Amino acid sequence: MEKILEDIAKLSGIQGSLLIGKDGILISSLGDFQNDVEFISACISEVYASADSMTNERFDIGHPLEMAISANNHNTFIFDVNEDTILVIVSDDTVNKGFVMIQGRESAKELKSILS
Repeated sequence: MEKILEDIAKLSGIQGSLLIGKDGILISSLGDFQNDVEFISACISEVYASADSMTNERFDIGHPLEMAISANNHNTFIFDVNEDTILVIVSDDTVNKGFVMIQGRESAKELKSILS
């Protein structure tokens, strides 16, 4: 798992990545975060749970597989790994968002096979 987070960290503009449980518990993280990573984990799990409720229960289109949130000078990318786990990538605004989405998808697949 750590190697996958290290590979993500090598991308230009990446500030860090986290592997968190959908319950908000931090599993692993790598990077320089301005806020407490446990707090970030809890917040991201709430964002995912809200989106999951909307897409799965209200719209009946299934669970969200990935999300991107852009705010001021930062981006947060969220990827569903499995029924219990989320991969989060945090970047600055110079990053190539499409490339991060591709890398995130691939990393989520790798993590899924490791965690299965």
